[in-house]
Amino acid sequence: MEKKRLYILGIFFKITGYILYGIGAIGIVSAGYKVTRVGFSLELLFWAVSLLLVFIFCLAIIKIGHYLILREKKITVKYKATIFSESEADNTVLYLRSFTDDFITSKTQPAYQIRGVDLPQLTTEEEILASEFNRFGKFISAANPQTELPNAGAIQINFESREWRERIKYLMKTSAFVLVRIGEGEHLKWEIDQAMELVPPKKLLFLIPFNKDIYVNFKQRLKLDHDIEFPNLDKTVFFGIASISAIIYFDENFGSKVSICHDAGYRSSASKPFKPILRYALKPIYEQIGLCWRSPSIPKQKYVPVIFFSYLVGLCLVFALSDLSIFFSFYMVIPLHIPLLFGILGLYRTIPN
Repeated sequence: MEKKRLYILGIFFKITGYILYGIGAIGIVSAGYKVTRVGFSLELLFWAVSLLLVFIFCLAIIKIGHYLILREKKITVKYKATIFSESEADNTVLYLRSFTDDFITSKTQPAYQIRGVDLPQLTTEEEILASEFNRFGKFISAANPQTELPNAGAIQINFESREWRERIKYLMKTSAFVLVRIGEGEHLKWEIDQAMELVPPKKLLFLIPFNKDIYVNFKQRLKLDHDIEFPNLDKTVFFGIASISAIIYFDENFGSKVSICHDAGYRSSASKPFKPILRYALKPIYEQIGLCWRSPSIPKQKYVPVIFFSYLVGLCLVFALSDLSIFFSFYMVIPLHIPLLFGILGLYRTIPN
């Protein structure tokens, strides 16, 4: 019964959230456009104030829609945890982190700015981690007992306080990868020590956060406790879009290697900027374990100039082959221009990523 309730509630929040977010974004564009052009004379004061109120109302709708969308994702994660079985442990990626870092990885950054209003992203950093590592197995982590709903991203498993250490050690031994976000805390320190002892080096990955002091302290402790040398990172590495600056991975002899999270260039995305960055950072790890790596897809909005230019070229060809009076005739605009544009859009949909 609980599983069914979570499933239905998640669908309701998802549909409602996306509808409100879309209505709010459209309203912001429309009302904002009018507000900037309506004069505040006496006869137009009523309309100006009305449009301003619509603008504020749409902004509130966006916030509510954004909240509901993330709420649905949290409910979905909780639902997935109820149907997860440890018999699947050999097909998982175990994610270890300090619970205090959940606040960082669960936030969403602004994606677009319309009329001075930031439209937030609909995907968190942890969700992007989950989407990339789900290629290796189900992305799981320990649930924070202090929170009612888990963050969107990893399937969070509830462990009893008396048995969590044994279950974590079991998952370390059976998971396809163990991913550790470097941080602070006694529990995380214990997990890192266990991972260094139990996990084969090629299956162990460390996420380096944008905090040089945390990395330096961690590097010194690993050298002292496990005699493993981590690379020195330039200070310019600790700046970027997401909260992760690099990934540390190992060869079969625990020789450490680093993959820096670089800018993705023309494959960067406003809605999910960290996704292509992480995909590039994972490339040497794919190569080390012998899996096929695929470059991140080019965001579709990057094709808009190409489509527009192709459309103009098509118009020029039609113009060169047509009589001017026929081409610019009102009755010929639809039969000539619209099918051409739809043809180009159809070709665009077939372009591989």
